[in-house]
Amino acid sequence: MSRVCAPLPLHDGKCRGSGFSIATTSVEGHVERASKVRYHRSLILFACILGVVQYDLVTVIGLVTPDLESYYGLNPGEGDILYDAVNFGAFGLSFLPGMCYDHIGPAASMAVGTVLGVLSQLDWSPVFPDLDTMAQLYLSSLMFGLAACFFSVIAVLTPLEVFPAKHLGKTSAAIQVSLSLGVTLQSQVNNLLRESSDDFVGAYKAYALLRTAGVGMLMTAALSNTEALRLEARSAQMVAGGQELSKADNFEKGRDLYRVFFSVDFVYLFVFFFAGLGLVNSYLDTVEGINAAVGLPPSRATFDYGIYGAVGRIFVSFAMDFTGENSARANSLHYGFAVSLQCRAAVPSAACSARPASSEGHEHPHGTWCRWHVRQCAPRH
Repeated sequence: MSRVCAPLPLHDGKCRGSGFSIATTSVEGHVERASKVRYHRSLILFACILGVVQYDLVTVIGLVTPDLESYYGLNPGEGDILYDAVNFGAFGLSFLPGMCYDHIGPAASMAVGTVLGVLSQLDWSPVFPDLDTMAQLYLSSLMFGLAACFFSVIAVLTPLEVFPAKHLGKTSAAIQVSLSLGVTLQSQVNNLLRESSDDFVGAYKAYALLRTAGVGMLMTAALSNTEALRLEARSAQMVAGGQELSKADNFEKGRDLYRVFFSVDFVYLFVFFFAGLGLVNSYLDTVEGINAAVGLPPSRATFDYGIYGAVGRIFVSFAMDFTGENSARANSLHYGFAVSLQCRAAVPSAACSARPASSEGHEHPHGTWCRWHVRQCAPRH
């Protein structure tokens, strides 16, 4: 690779020959550092993609819940209690991974999440038959959901610190698309385990244990290797924003954080987030029954959900780069798109309700939607 190096001038206007060497060293150091930063950012992105795909073990856990009842000899409905415990650990306790991230960093937090995930699945396994009570299974489900949340939270927060602001939309798109496609991948893995094993729950637990331990160790190693880049990026952001704070300033900043929690903007975002979150998880909980009512394989809905979810996440994530910090414009764009999709879905549903099919043997013009209304799909138990 050719280099153009300028010699260093002396006070008498002449050039010192050693200036070529100094300039060359400077250029080489800059190129080497830029290459190292790109490598570390790529490593972080790869680790974060692994993390969100790992999180999809929780996203499709509703497909496994009915098998847990028969496997452990539980009463009808107790599988749903375990499902709720997993979701509470994954969502209701999601502040714990965030606190760990702030206090001990992403690498140590991932080590904590990995240990929690491994312990929760060992507790589920038949190796410890005395722990197969409903109370112990509930605790294990809670720990399993919390452990998965560590993978997701760390995978989402870390790129925000190490990637430039102008690329956050594209970086977020890569992670969010992986999260959605992970649902498709996990649903297919579940199908393969059902078809290839006589003991589905045992095979699923072994798969989940190996995957949690393997992905957790890979993420911990990758984040440990890139910790210097993260700390340097955080320091640069603080200096750029004039946020070199004393202890007194840090105390005031902590008080400001509490004010944010009780602000109108935070409540507004909180309500919208949990409304969408509740809708998604209630759908994933009942999707097996919905598909069964219209004669489709139960896993088909989660397969399609992952693909369509990836398309939606690409749209939202890339829109972040185009709208910049104009949150009002971004929100209007996103909500308008979401409402249009809801209206599109409601049209065949309403038409079908107004004009039901005359018999099961005649296909209504609105197809699947009408078969769902005619057969009156019952929720999964």
